[in-house]
Amino acid sequence: MTAEELLRLPRGQFRYELINGALKTMSPSSHTHGRISALITALLWQFVRANGLGDVYGAETGFLLTTNPDTVLAPDVAFVTEERAREFRHTKG
Repeated sequence: MTAEELLRLPRGQFRYELINGALKTMSPSSHTHGRISALITALLWQFVRANGLGDVYGAETGFLLTTNPDTVLAPDVAFVTEERAREFRHTKG
C-alpha cells in the first residue's frame, strides 16, 4: 500500500499506520495513555512556542517517513524544527 492509498481510506472506527507498505490497524489508547500524551503535548508546545523552535503536532497527524515502500506513522506527539516546519508550511499549504 502507498501513502496516497492510506489517505483515501475511510475515516472512522480505526486508526492506521503504514509500515514498509503494510497497513497496520492501531488500537485505541487507554485513558492513562491519553492523559499522559496530552500533558506531554501541552508542555512541549509551551516550551517550543516560548523559544520559537518550530511546531508541535498532536496524535493522529501522519508523517511520511520513507517511500518505496512507504512508511507513515502517527506518533502521540511530534516536534518539527522551525526550519523544517517553514519548509512544510510552504510546500504543503
